[in-house]
Amino acid sequence: KRLSKKSLIMQGRYRHARQGKRVNKQVRKLYSLHAPEVECIAKGKAHKKYEFGCKVSVATTSKDNFVVGSQALHGNPYDGHTLNGAVEQAERLGDFEA
Repeated sequence: KRLSKKSLIMQGRYRHARQGKRVNKQVRKLYSLHAPEVECIAKGKAHKKYEFGCKVSVATTSKDNFVVGSQALHGNPYDGHTLNGAVEQAERLGDFEA
């Protein structure tokens, strides 16, 4: 937490002095000041290369689109590996069978 606060201060100083390379080094350390639980998620798209946040799995019913389960997934796991956990949570929370 202290590193991010110092990086924020230093990048402001470097930007004011028009020292672009130093600014970029400091900005790489900053994800979010107010939410330390966010993670960097690489998207691989030209218009939006990175996103910051947490991946979420949401389970809904097929007919009425009611949300029957949701969970936060830290560490940016592969989407195919999260399906079993979402189905198990939906079955546990409601009286559903997959």
